[in-house]
Amino acid sequence: MRAKIYDQHGIEIFQEDSRFFVRYDAGAHMVVPRLDEISKEEADLAMTGPAAAEQ
Repeated sequence: MRAKIYDQHGIEIFQEDSRFFVRYDAGAHMVVPRLDEISKEEADLAMTGPAAAEQ
């Protein structure tokens, strides 16, 4: 089961077993939700705040 572990600054991070996913708005002029698989390290970095998430 996929569980939401973070929901701030316009991104949501989910964990499903040992896999991590990020959902964000990828649209420019309209909302286009996108879900991508990311590593645990990327999830940890994104959850530290918006400045780190942009790296």
